[in-house]
Amino acid sequence: MDVTREVLDRMRAQAGTPHMVRINTTALRSFLLWGYRHSPSFFTITQAELLPPRVVMPAPAVKGTQAPTRRTRARRVGQADDYVHEEDAPSAGQVRALSAALERVVGTWGALAPELAANFGPRWGEQFQLRAPDVHLDGCNEAEQSHFHIDWAVDPGAPADCPNGRRARPKGDKTRIAPLATESFTGTPLKAMVAARLTAALAEQHSGANPDALLFPAPRGGMWWHSAFEADVLRPAMQEAGWPLRVWEEERDVWDARTGSYARRTRTRTLAVMPWHSLRHRFARVAIDVYGADPGVLMALGGWENELTVLHRYYRTGREHTARGLALFE
Repeated sequence: MDVTREVLDRMRAQAGTPHMVRINTTALRSFLLWGYRHSPSFFTITQAELLPPRVVMPAPAVKGTQAPTRRTRARRVGQADDYVHEEDAPSAGQVRALSAALERVVGTWGALAPELAANFGPRWGEQFQLRAPDVHLDGCNEAEQSHFHIDWAVDPGAPADCPNGRRARPKGDKTRIAPLATESFTGTPLKAMVAARLTAALAEQHSGANPDALLFPAPRGGMWWHSAFEADVLRPAMQEAGWPLRVWEEERDVWDARTGSYARRTRTRTLAVMPWHSLRHRFARVAIDVYGADPGVLMALGGWENELTVLHRYYRTGREHTARGLALFE
């Protein structure tokens, strides 16, 4: 393919903000590597190396308003950049409020979804493909305790007719077993809620309304698309539950095919300060603070890449260094 650095720079610059330029760069870098490794190769080795990791970023050719950051804060000495603070995870009251709001928005499984996310830590794509056979209320050969099997995740790019449906292996191609507590950290009878939803999902499957016996089906009985869930279900529920949201007016140059040029458009955008993924952070804090999980246990139950990842995100606060240092000077 006739791809040069100049062409790649023009492609990268077709973004509204510097952040989107970086995202475009990452996507194009992966595309070049894939094209070189493909047999027969679409790109030469020289082309595959046109966007090295620290490549200079071009200015956006299309102008737009930068999205606000979720939080601005200082970092304690010794903390990693990706350390998750207490305010990054929803409280028990916020989880209960979101559960109540989701129940009013979707009914059936609405109250269960946030509680489950906060108490066993699945990623969104892992949770919203769960089926009845993935739930083991009384254990099985692999584990005697109640648990879930996390063997698949929603594949956002898969066609409906692929062999696994819209499923792909979880992040990093790692499967795992995740815990099911009898009671949620909010005091909700979690295991009983799962049992009731399991019975309902099997009944829906028998009636044909939910062919795969999904625990969290879309209105037509299949798996959700993430964008539809965010826009139609989660965002209204967050607003009703009083979760922190940031609203801003975005100006962006949009291509107008009729005139053959860019035109400035304005639209209202909303950013969740604590997105759905923040419920996974709460699971990590519950595992550590309530159950005393060590990094190896948390890694295994939550599916993180390695123990160092969870050490940086959830254990090493930076305070431990200060405490030891102060003790030296006592």
